[in-house]
Amino acid sequence: MNILPFLNSRDMAEYLKKINYNFSLKELAYIIWHNSTEPLGRKRMAWRKLCAICGDFKLERHILDDDIQRRPLSKIIDDLFNEENELLRKFYDREGSVYSFTLHCAGDQSWCEEYERVFSSCAACLDCISNEYGSGRKIDKIIIKKRYIGYSTGAICLKLNGDRQVLGVYGDDFEWNDGATPADWLDNIWVKFPTPFKWGDILQSPDCDKPFVLFDLSVWSGEELKAQGGVSDEKALAAADEFIDYHSRMGDGSDMYGKAWFFDGNGNIYWDHVMNCYDFEYYRGDLTGINRCLAVLSSAVKGEVDVDFLLSACKTIVLQEQLEQIVREDKKGRYSFNEDKSKIRANQGHSVSVEVEMDERVPPDILYHGTAKRFLESIKEHGILRRSRNFVHLSGDIKTAFVTGSRHGEPVVLAIGTKEMAAEGYRFYLSANGVWQSSDIPWKYVKRIIDKNEE
Repeated sequence: MNILPFLNSRDMAEYLKKINYNFSLKELAYIIWHNSTEPLGRKRMAWRKLCAICGDFKLERHILDDDIQRRPLSKIIDDLFNEENELLRKFYDREGSVYSFTLHCAGDQSWCEEYERVFSSCAACLDCISNEYGSGRKIDKIIIKKRYIGYSTGAICLKLNGDRQVLGVYGDDFEWNDGATPADWLDNIWVKFPTPFKWGDILQSPDCDKPFVLFDLSVWSGEELKAQGGVSDEKALAAADEFIDYHSRMGDGSDMYGKAWFFDGNGNIYWDHVMNCYDFEYYRGDLTGINRCLAVLSSAVKGEVDVDFLLSACKTIVLQEQLEQIVREDKKGRYSFNEDKSKIRANQGHSVSVEVEMDERVPPDILYHGTAKRFLESIKEHGILRRSRNFVHLSGDIKTAFVTGSRHGEPVVLAIGTKEMAAEGYRFYLSANGVWQSSDIPWKYVKRIIDKNEE
């Protein structure tokens, strides 16, 4: 049977096809059970094909080190189908129930909705999704949850893909007489097959919302570790072989994981486990922002750069990201980079005398200066002064000028005859963020005082 479409990782599928890997019955069962992309109907067809060729093949379930249960795979799959059918029947029975949903859109790091609203049926949830999320966004996962009114347990969840095909159903509303569910048996499978991944690869996983640098797989043998050059200590290599030997007999699905390096938003390096290592894929996105550190860390893990370079490069990237955040999030737009971001400058002069790149422009007939009413008498006597600034700031519209004036108290806006000023030799500049600037402005050029009520 062609099992490759059931692998969650396209890189794993391509690699195992390339090496013409021959799967065992146990490995086939693991792949079908852990598949998260194929519709439920196709998974059932795959189970039926596997049961047809597996004969009396039995799965093992380890309760304690000396207590091993065995059950025919065909019997486990019969129980699985019965459980799914009963859960589906109960899911669509609307009596005494409410429904809610969460969904995931392609490219997003988080889920939407998170079961925030309740509906009378599954169909009502899907109608809401179509109406509110149907245009402009590609939905790839939907989970609809049924809950019984007045009960805190007994929820049933239906998982669908973006085409509304059922991927699976699960819940805590099903009891087994012998206490062992099909999942108890199928989750107990531990397998080892080859992977294309190497020490220092930048990878991604459905179980993780950010890319990472791989530095270990629990399924790597001592020989595989030694071949990569990542580990040479004989005790460590022997420990890897002992781990595989033990888990091939006593392991389960939770024992197949990777160890990975991550960067947080502040540039701190940390490591963590990432589960389901056969779901890993090469990261194909752009390494932008703080993730640029991953490229440096990958080179360091592979032994291509030393620690001093790693720390220096990551520090530079983090500081540059912080600087770009300041420029990006400054509400006044006071700073900007040059084209290649090698230099930063102020868009308008403030209290420090610096060379500021601004375009000299011919101003419109009228510009506006926002100030506080309490300063009017002083302005009438002395004019609008730069004081500690390099320039007097002017706005092209009244609304912006009122916002500026409100920072100093009850606002008022002065309409300035800038065309007349320019005709008499005054020079005007326009900064990159759209602020007009000039030198001190005598009172005679104030053409109108605009109160807030006149805006």
